[in-house]
Amino acid sequence: MAHRATTRTVAATALALGALTLLGTGVAGTAYAAPSAPPAVQTAANVASTITLDPITAAPDTNEYALKAKVTPAAAGGTVEFKVDNKVYYSTEVETDGTATVMWYPETNGKHTITAIFSGRDGVAGSTTTQQVTVTTSTDPGATGSTGNDSVDSVLDKLRSLLAGLGS
Repeated sequence: MAHRATTRTVAATALALGALTLLGTGVAGTAYAAPSAPPAVQTAANVASTITLDPITAAPDTNEYALKAKVTPAAAGGTVEFKVDNKVYYSTEVETDGTATVMWYPETNGKHTITAIFSGRDGVAGSTTTQQVTVTTSTDPGATGSTGNDSVDSVLDKLRSLLAGLGS
């Protein structure tokens, strides 16, 4: 009895998602069906976010303004960049409650535009908001030399008292 030689062919398909798939043909010319193209990798679209700024007001008797942004959906991650009059002022990370806060000490009086830009984070798109604020500081320090800052005024009053006592 003579031996009949058979041939097997092995074909390699393209690498798909990092895996090498080998296909073989069957015995006596029966071929297995090649698989269809690998499924496309689909990524979920980012969830939209919103960012809001708390009302911007000065702390009593100071020229100190809290810029507080709130990102929704709230979670840690990403950053908020604060701009004043279209110039980057400060960038800070978003906290677990979705807030980002920075103190602003304006150098000039008048109307200012505050912009808060959320960078986005995994699964959440970025967003932007803008608010106007008018800064007015007292230019008349008063007869006692008030600076508008209670702790500084207290120190100045103590120094005046001390100096007055030395002059007697």
